[in-house]
Amino acid sequence: MTLIRPGRFEPTLASHRMNDSLGEPMTTNAISSNRQNTLAGGLWMVDTAHSSATFTVRKLGFIVKGSVPIGSGQISIGPDGYAERAAGTIELSAIDTGNKRRDKDLRKPNFLDLDNYPMMTFVARDIVRTESGLQVAGEAQVRGQQVPLEFDVSVDGDRMIATATLDRCAFGLKVPRFLIGRYVSVTVEAVVRRADR
Repeated sequence: MTLIRPGRFEPTLASHRMNDSLGEPMTTNAISSNRQNTLAGGLWMVDTAHSSATFTVRKLGFIVKGSVPIGSGQISIGPDGYAERAAGTIELSAIDTGNKRRDKDLRKPNFLDLDNYPMMTFVARDIVRTESGLQVAGEAQVRGQQVPLEFDVSVDGDRMIATATLDRCAFGLKVPRFLIGRYVSVTVEAVVRRADR
């Protein structure tokens, strides 16, 4: 999962032991059975050179695809195998949809207002096990607005894939729906490395 920290934004990282969908603490064995691998205890950082964030949104009946660079990220795993903290950002100011005119429009105040809000930040508040992997719920800050966001995450060794659906109306982007769809699908593919290596 892309877990990142903006240059000057120092999020207060919430600490939560990982629970299952019934609210019961997960054992290391339970986690292992739900993932191909688990991360060892310690601080893990996102390797931004080998990670990516992409999105899709409907525009005038067509699907627009784009990419956004990952800034930096971290996830802290406790000695008992529980995920304790996670946070991150993506660099919206470098958004790329393959159309320079559209990218320029997205920078404007009535869209993403990227001159004033160049980053999207995310702080995890709760991590639970699901049938398909992990569910990471937290808060994203976009365009100066703080909105809830939930990622479904799969883990394979040091690789993570996280998907989420972002409601653009929640952060004040009120463009008519016939122009741009309300929901944006986000996919983050991240490689993490031990911070002490």
